Amino acid sequence: MGSRGINVPVNASISMGTKKAQKGEQIKNDEHNDLFIFTGDANLRHVPKYFVRMWNLSSIEQRIERPWVMPGTLRGKVIVLPPPEKGERLGTPFIIPDIVQMAIDQAGNWELGTRGVDGKFLAQDALNPEEPRGSWKTIRKKLSANLENEGTNLYHWGCFWDATRSTDLDQQPPEDAIKATIERMEDNYNRLIDEAQMFSLGDAAAQKQIGYTHRTAANYFGRSFTWNIRYERQNPCPNCGTALPATASRCYQCKRVMNLEQALREGTITIAEATASGMIQGQAEAMAKGKKSRKAAATPTP
Repeated sequence: MGSRGINVPVNASISMGTKKAQKGEQIKNDEHNDLFIFTGDANLRHVPKYFVRMWNLSSIEQRIERPWVMPGTLRGKVIVLPPPEKGERLGTPFIIPDIVQMAIDQAGNWELGTRGVDGKFLAQDALNPEEPRGSWKTIRKKLSANLENEGTNLYHWGCFWDATRSTDLDQQPPEDAIKATIERMEDNYNRLIDEAQMFSLGDAAAQKQIGYTHRTAANYFGRSFTWNIRYERQNPCPNCGTALPATASRCYQCKRVMNLEQALREGTITIAEATASGMIQGQAEAMAKGKKSRKAAATPTP
């Protein structure tokens, strides 16, 4: 359907009577006529029944160019899915209404046509154009070895979409959607680590193929390799000066305790030692209930 603006003179029907009559006629016309009338697709005035939210839970920002995106000041026609901020599980979602009006060029006609496109279709097309009718529920789990030919499937990079009512825009997406996305992303990260391991065993040209995504995968699991050495900030022990990780609860050299609650939780100090330092036994036992299966990294292996 064509759509164009029509300039309407506001004095088109003003009578030739007295000035008072003309003024009344002017007011009447102003109530029913604007300077610009839009005669296009009525769907443009459609009130969305729901919204589609596109999410990213990985540490990698995703930028997807699409012609239907309203251009921003700096970003242009780009969908931006930022990584989560510190302490958050998900990044800020990109929101699409249930129906998006897209322009249609009509050959031989200067008028600009529009048609409404399902917001779910647009979100799916952006995340996985090879499967435009799917969702996070339909993406089949694949073996790590089969993921390298997935092309632009961002479901394996920590992205997904969901649909929700306008009143629930601030609510978290379904937990099963988050869980499924994490599983796919971790499968992909395992593939990347295996790939980087193979590159690291090759010649210099092969080793240069180890890139940012490989290191991102290794860092996600907290793993250090010859091709991804992890450095931790260290602080000196206030008692003996031994260099310790910033998160250390106790010095492994002089046994000075920096954080008693954390040391109990990690098992680097015993309940007896805690009570000997003045802590109530019941309190020490309660803190020790959260004891981890391994000791802190600052505690050396005997």
